Amino acid sequence: IGEALYAAEMEDARFSPAEMVNQPRFLYPRIQLEAGIPGRVVLQFIVDTLGQVEPTSIQVLSSTHQAFANAAREGILLARFIPAHYGGHTVRQLSKMPVSFTTKPGEATT
Repeated sequence: IGEALYAAEMEDARFSPAEMVNQPRFLYPRIQLEAGIPGRVVLQFIVDTLGQVEPTSIQVLSSTHQAFANAAREGILLARFIPAHYGGHTVRQLSKMPVSFTTKPGEATT
């Protein structure tokens, strides 16, 4: 098992995907917020065996604007997870997550 990487979508009775326990707060980029511009980002990242996002693993798969991509990258680092498990062992998991920035009061959502 060691450094193996498991996909969150894997269907195997021995696999339990990582579960987010601390939802990050994504800060809406000021200029886009003031202009009323909504945005969407899709992130891909690895959740390590301690339930944290590996900073160097974060990839922006799509984004409506670079400012939203930057905000999503920064925000996801604050997320905490119950790590994925395979056969009773904690394992690293490759995850994808959409982040939506809307101009409604409040902050961005996943």
